[in-house]
Amino acid sequence: MTIPVRYRTAKEKVIASFSWTDVAAGTGYVTYYFGTMFTGAAVGFSLTETAIYTALAPAGSRKVTIVHNYDTSTFNTPRVVKGTVVFEPDLQSAGGAWTFTLQRVRGADATEIATVTQTIAADGSRTNSTIKATCTETNISRGDFLRIVATPTGDFWLDPNVTSPSRVHIPFKIEL
Repeated sequence: MTIPVRYRTAKEKVIASFSWTDVAAGTGYVTYYFGTMFTGAAVGFSLTETAIYTALAPAGSRKVTIVHNYDTSTFNTPRVVKGTVVFEPDLQSAGGAWTFTLQRVRGADATEIATVTQTIAADGSRTNSTIKATCTETNISRGDFLRIVATPTGDFWLDPNVTSPSRVHIPFKIEL
């Protein structure tokens, strides 16, 4: 009896575009910009690959005391998050801290990929800092989306797009 030989089929090739790459680590980074939309009393938050002008709330109502969920659009192709996520928020503070959490959202379930906390000085100055966190290698399936949960502690606000846009650089594994 002869045993048939099975050949591996080639993976479907997809052109993946990245904002920048770290070839040594085998990751490609996609830059997402924080966006806030105000329509009457309603507020919406998003992550987009293009910096967009963000309408600001009236000055007296910009103080942040609620958790913000910034969502990407859904993914059309599977990907793998791997490496170090880089947050670059534009913050102003009278003292406090922000916790940024990167999550994969699949249906009603959210899985934490990375989290980091940044303490801000109580001098009222504007800060555009770079904050890094190591990601747990996580598969992103078709239909999933990524979420940044921005949690404030203290008296300050996050301006998505004023002098310099708040953004996050998310690492994806490069399939070679």
